[in-house]
Amino acid sequence: MNAETDNNDIRLDAGEYVLGTLDDVSRARIERDMIFNAELREQVRKWEDRLQPLADRIEPVQPPAASWDTIRARTIGEAPKNVLGKRLAWWKTLALGGVAASLAMAVVLTDALKTRTHPASGQVAQAGAASHPAALAVVNDQKKDPMWVVQCYQQPPHVMVSVVPDEIPIKDKSLQLWALTKDGNSMFVGVVPTSGKREIKIDPEMMKHLDNVKAFAVSVEPMTGSPTNQPTGPVNYSGGLVRL
Repeated sequence: MNAETDNNDIRLDAGEYVLGTLDDVSRARIERDMIFNAELREQVRKWEDRLQPLADRIEPVQPPAASWDTIRARTIGEAPKNVLGKRLAWWKTLALGGVAASLAMAVVLTDALKTRTHPASGQVAQAGAASHPAALAVVNDQKKDPMWVVQCYQQPPHVMVSVVPDEIPIKDKSLQLWALTKDGNSMFVGVVPTSGKREIKIDPEMMKHLDNVKAFAVSVEPMTGSPTNQPTGPVNYSGGLVRL
């Protein structure tokens, strides 16, 4: 195991700890390791800093008064209070699992938007802050590591592509983004950046087909682009589309 692998493991452990997806044993291990591991403590702090802006933006929602009565009736009936506490904790954990999966993507998105800059994107970033994406995708490499976050905006129609790592090393090739439709077709979107972020303007007619898009993919093409307006090089990156 090399230093890079160790660092990745520490980063992932810290992320899962902050998201609350670890079991009790793993969580206790992380808390114990933080006493002696300065890098782990730093990664936990970074994850907390990334998540806090998301938590601040969420408006609290008060569930209907009868919600817990309904849950109790359907799951445990008149069970003793100590059993009730355990089962309610299980339900809360189950709910948080779904939230955590969404937050995991959003953390990458927030980090990319907060810490990456692009010479031509300053004005776009300010405009994007006033609107919300209609959908997003996290495009991963073949190792399932996130490479780009793709946000789809309807007004005005464009996508914002943010690079997750500091840089994606590639020479003498272009990386082309494709929208993959449910009927098996692909539509060229644009050339993605290898660092920072980039706005890609979209034809309004293409944006109308967003509901038919199931995923995004990135292919490796010649510098002059795909000669057929379809992927011709290896498609090494892909990610499903999530509607917001």
